[in-house]
Amino acid sequence: MLQKIENKIVAILQNEMACFSVFAKHENKKNIITSVLLSEPGKGRIPQIKPVADFGADKIAESIQKYCEGKKVSFGFLSLDLSWCTRFQRAVLESARKIERGTTVSYSELAVKAGYPKAVRAVASVMRNNRFPIIIPCHRVVAKDGYIGGYMGAKSGWPIELKRKLLVLEGVTVGLTGNRIVVKQ
Repeated sequence: MLQKIENKIVAILQNEMACFSVFAKHENKKNIITSVLLSEPGKGRIPQIKPVADFGADKIAESIQKYCEGKKVSFGFLSLDLSWCTRFQRAVLESARKIERGTTVSYSELAVKAGYPKAVRAVASVMRNNRFPIIIPCHRVVAKDGYIGGYMGAKSGWPIELKRKLLVLEGVTVGLTGNRIVVKQ
């Protein structure tokens, strides 16, 4: 018999960068983050919730806020639900989670770090579908030529501007080459 595990919003934080909605479940006496959704601030309705204390909502929201203020934050205390992942996806996500603040890697470098050097396009697909933006910092993955690439499945608009802001917040130099946003080495 399968046990139904409730998945609920445990923290919401909105600031000038984004609205962060954190979803979690309680399983085997452990709180597990199932996804983090980012949306454009001021767009749509923000659900009014009370923080779920037993999920550590205050600590999650406080950590995200500190991160958005430019402070160095570790999200290592969060357990993530990777049960849906294939071995390949798990390797890519776990490798991406280790990318240091203030640095970037190319999709091909991430493929090598994950142990799949020929799977560059598949690595990009995993990053595009990352359920844990910020916590698994897919914004730190860029094209080999420094082009900032996409973010959260988008190639333009607010998501790309958010990726640029996140990189700049972490101390990465970002500029324009023609009409392309690129990371400057």
